Amino acid sequence: MNTTAPDNSPSQSHTPLTLLYVMDPHCGWCYGFGKVIGQLAHHYQNHHNLRFEVLPGGLFVPAIKSTPSFADDKRPAIKRIEELSGAIFSEAYISGILGGSILDSEVPCRVLNTAKQLIPDQIIPFMEDLFDAQFVDAKNISLFENCLSTIEKYGIDVDRFQQVFDSPELKSITQTN
Repeated sequence: MNTTAPDNSPSQSHTPLTLLYVMDPHCGWCYGFGKVIGQLAHHYQNHHNLRFEVLPGGLFVPAIKSTPSFADDKRPAIKRIEELSGAIFSEAYISGILGGSILDSEVPCRVLNTAKQLIPDQIIPFMEDLFDAQFVDAKNISLFENCLSTIEKYGIDVDRFQQVFDSPELKSITQTN
């Protein structure tokens, strides 16, 4: 019988733990909790045994057409998200995007998956900025062109980004999620 305890000392190499954030870029709760994920990632950025991964999924697949009544139905949840998370939803987002636009999760999910390939170490702040583009600045991120300012902010060559974004491999990765 072996009574020796396992060596759990810091010098022993460990497989890093992964915090997997399953989210949708159109989800208000994901936006609110995304701030918490960002704070955790920042706090633990120097801990090599913990890594963060974003796994975007499709809330609006297939795409839907939002309406003013759809926006009104979401107002109580938005208020609750704001209270719990401190996240701010602009009225322009609520009335404009939730109140009358096409919501399609595939485009922003592909944008995030492309960013994961091109700037993996910056995916959490990229995700936060993409959320802000939609929920604060009222840019409908269902449209690729509304994601360009976030892409450019990270110094990514837009042509290279578009090439990866349009690739069959990236489309397959996104649709599998």
